[in-house]
Amino acid sequence: MINHNIKNKAFTLVELLAVIVLLSILMMIIVKNISAIVEKSKARDYELLCLNLENASRNYVNDHRFILEGMSKSNPEVIIYVNDLVNEGYLKLPLIDARVDKEISLQSLILIALVDGEITYSFEFVYE
Repeated sequence: MINHNIKNKAFTLVELLAVIVLLSILMMIIVKNISAIVEKSKARDYELLCLNLENASRNYVNDHRFILEGMSKSNPEVIIYVNDLVNEGYLKLPLIDARVDKEISLQSLILIALVDGEITYSFEFVYE
């Protein structure tokens, strides 16, 4: 004889699918937010790298005044290499560009320019 008083305690297929759909939507939202946070973090790391390079370059130029003396209206630019900053202790390795997750080569250059009486710094990265 079959006992009809026992209750089935299982989920229906529709309930399981509803849970899977809700979890999928939740995961999409979470992944999107995490991706945005990672991209912001990489951009901030890049900004800090550039700021670090600029500060090291400023210190290097302050300690090597002859670099500024060689600048004029006819020759308003000077190039120094990351290698110069590392060898003289202004920077420590490794230098990582977080945007591309690659190490910056010692052959990367820093362009120091005299623009309207002010010194500007720009960077051209070479990757290893």
